[in-house]
Amino acid sequence: MRRAEAQAGSLRLALCDPAQPARPDPPRPGRVVVVAVLASCACSILLAAIAPANLVLRGLLFAIALGATAVAVHLLLRTAARTRTPGGPHLVLDQRGLSIVRPSGAQDLLVPLRPSFGVTILASATRDKVVMALTAPGRVLCIGADVSSHSVVRRRLLELLPLTVTVAGDDLDMSTVLPDGTSLIVSDAEWGALLDALIATDATALERCYLSDSRGEVIVLTRDRLRTARAVFRLDQRFDWRAWVFHEAVRMPGTMFQATSVRQGKDEVVFVSLMGPDVRASIHDAVRIQHATADDFLQRDARLSDAPIGLAPPLDRRIAIDRLFMLPLRRALDRAQAVTRPSLPGDASLR
Repeated sequence: MRRAEAQAGSLRLALCDPAQPARPDPPRPGRVVVVAVLASCACSILLAAIAPANLVLRGLLFAIALGATAVAVHLLLRTAARTRTPGGPHLVLDQRGLSIVRPSGAQDLLVPLRPSFGVTILASATRDKVVMALTAPGRVLCIGADVSSHSVVRRRLLELLPLTVTVAGDDLDMSTVLPDGTSLIVSDAEWGALLDALIATDATALERCYLSDSRGEVIVLTRDRLRTARAVFRLDQRFDWRAWVFHEAVRMPGTMFQATSVRQGKDEVVFVSLMGPDVRASIHDAVRIQHATADDFLQRDARLSDAPIGLAPPLDRRIAIDRLFMLPLRRALDRAQAVTRPSLPGDASLR
């Protein structure tokens, strides 16, 4: 794994309040008075140094100097208000990982960066919401941002579309909320800065994803491996996979599940999760919007999310995962199957 030699300090990310637009803090009145007095003194010293004999010229020069000083003070105060440390909770990325700093000053580590981590990019069908799923063994954290049509992050998102997976907007919104109700939404510029910092730390993070099953066992998905507690699948060799939906009429009447099976040699597992919002519906709505019609990856994700109704898989083969990662899993299997080599003789799932 390639890592940056050192990170310069830490990256601070202010959280956005979904209910209110971000506003700069107003400057303190006392500070404004002090700055105004200092500016007046500076203008008086300047006039004393120049001291023109004409009183009219002296007054005009004083007015110009005072006006220019006032403009400069206003700009400085606005900059200070924007860059002031946020009073609410905020995120900090440092050598340990990504942490949240509470208003009390307490800092809690949310996701460690060592020994390794993964990054999965998720986006809404209209590409106006983006989520970065940061995964590590036993940890999943989603950081989101709203993306405008003229945002720098939107241009970056278009470059990452081959690795980006479409997810229904409802699931994206819920994924960024912590158990205590804190919403991990940052500005689009800070979201892009966080992604750049993570890639600089580990350039292979976009090709790695850590998941956990219902028993807490770690699942690791990389470009050429799918590691589970039951088997290890070589994705650079021939394998089979398929997707379907099924009813669990006995245990949970009326509940729909989605399944993705992976089979290689004598090994087979079936990943299952609850059905979420229909991704295909959001994709079909998105193609009516002009900027989404040229996005071929929407159709790719629509194909991968489409699955027939089938039988419930055997219980001993099931691995339950978060439904947010079902389509990313299928996308990785689909991509790997397109470039697989013929399998070796015998069982190709050797570790």
